[in-house]
Amino acid sequence: MITTIVKWVSLAASLLLAALSWTSRSGTGVLLIGFVVFAGLVATVFQAYARRKFGWIFLLIPLAILSNPVIPVATAPVVSLSLNLACAATFAACLLFLRHAPRMTIDSITSTSTSESL
Repeated sequence: MITTIVKWVSLAASLLLAALSWTSRSGTGVLLIGFVVFAGLVATVFQAYARRKFGWIFLLIPLAILSNPVIPVATAPVVSLSLNLACAATFAACLLFLRHAPRMTIDSITSTSTSESL
């Protein structure tokens, strides 16, 4: 559940960064949104590793390196826009294809189903 929320927030943040890539704003707000996108990418990498989806890992790590707000890569606005849209598309695809597997519940010993006798 928490990873789904992280992916939705990161999707919104990457779309916001894509919208801001056409402006000349570069301040604390843009940096904080960049951290949100980067943290979402890292959390999604850990989820993909836990699910043994190594194809997703090889897709997400270069995006995380390029969108790292600590050591930014200087790019043109068009490249920044395409990078942010690629992050948004990746988060949307991860929401569809990298889902959380439901946990199986343990039947209670006091359940009302009496199909088997003890």
